[in-house]
Amino acid sequence: MIGAELSLLRREPHLKWGALALLMLVAIAAWNGRMLLESRTADATLALQESRDTIEALAKQAGNGNPTATSPGAAAFGAVSATIVRHIATGESLAIGQTDLEANFQTLTARNPYASFAASAPDNALRLAVGNFDVAFVLVWLVPLLVIAAFFDIVAGERERGVLALAVVAGAAASRYLWTKWLTRTLASIVVTWLAVALAIVVGEQTWTGDTAIALLAWGTVLSAYVFFWAALALACNVGRGNSERHAAVLAAAWLTLVILLPAAINLIVSNVFPAPSRVELAAQLREATESADRAAAKDRDRWFFDHPDLRSGEAERVAYYRSVAASERVITAAITPQLSAFETRAAERRELTRRLQWLSPAATTHDALTVLSHTDGASQAAFRDAALQFHARWQAFFFERIDGDRALTHEDYARLPKFESPSTSSLLALQRAATNVIVLFCIGVLLCLYCGVRLVRLDAILPQEEGG
Repeated sequence: MIGAELSLLRREPHLKWGALALLMLVAIAAWNGRMLLESRTADATLALQESRDTIEALAKQAGNGNPTATSPGAAAFGAVSATIVRHIATGESLAIGQTDLEANFQTLTARNPYASFAASAPDNALRLAVGNFDVAFVLVWLVPLLVIAAFFDIVAGERERGVLALAVVAGAAASRYLWTKWLTRTLASIVVTWLAVALAIVVGEQTWTGDTAIALLAWGTVLSAYVFFWAALALACNVGRGNSERHAAVLAAAWLTLVILLPAAINLIVSNVFPAPSRVELAAQLREATESADRAAAKDRDRWFFDHPDLRSGEAERVAYYRSVAASERVITAAITPQLSAFETRAAERRELTRRLQWLSPAATTHDALTVLSHTDGASQAAFRDAALQFHARWQAFFFERIDGDRALTHEDYARLPKFESPSTSSLLALQRAATNVIVLFCIGVLLCLYCGVRLVRLDAILPQEEGG
């Protein structure tokens, strides 16, 4: 029976062309994601190399006693900068997620965090407006349509064509025949989905590692649960009353509701309950806090110089000036930290509400799991920002200690500059985080199958009576 069903599937042109179209679109989306990622990586690599070259040059000059290189103030507030780069995770090219909301690298100095925050630029506005054409988008949107095309008439069509009647006359159970047909088509859909994921990783990933294999397994598992849900939903629709056209219309409405309308409604609810933190508003608040703190620090600096007119020239003035600048930056950092914390708190509340509401839509649940697997979700971006702020505090402390103590920088000091470590991106840990999404999809599919089992048992009892009549 399975072989016969596979033979029937091969003779249905709309399924073959639909599968080929899905694979083609997945390849295009993976290539698009790879090109975007390579462009960002090239920019980050160039900025990182420039920063390293500058530090190496200053280290050599410090060894020769160059005043600019040995002055901790001159280095901290102008000559030296640190470029921090977010680690590119396996599978990131397949799900852009929220990585387009901010740059994947930042250039930091010893000045306050706002200076680096304002300098980091997100992707272009047009891409943010229309979204990203990535593999996650293609699979979440189009896989259900392929499943609907394969399952919309799995019961009603067999009944209309008289196949179920022939099965009953031949002494076979209609339910067993339909379960075999459903299982065959479900497995075929899952195989096509796995092929799509494998093709996406081949096109989108530059190298293959152990994490790549785990990513393939994780994506395939999540999408298999997604296919299982839609196959179970299609069967549940078919065991009800109505003809094939009616079932196709119901399944199309289900796709429209679960894939488009509900995710849009979730975004609308979240936007009303927790409006997205405005970066423009945050920048304005940070600028205002910076200017206020800077004015206060400038008054203290002018007062200090007024009280020490003897330090108006020479090395003492330079040292005193950099100490005052360091004090000013401390004041500014303390002033803007509450705004940055409030921004992150608001963003975290928004993510939590979105994650709770995502269970209303299998499409949103699946997309969330895919972005988690690719480390492009909001939590991963927040982890990078937190790591960047922690590194900035260590970078600032390194120079401020030397400014306050009037300690000249040496060649060895440049080698001891703080190093940034991007948050880890383990595919295995990401799979554990996405496991809940997979379990929820699978459980919903099982419940639908149990409902279908009850209805198909009733069908076994009804069909012989209809044939006898």
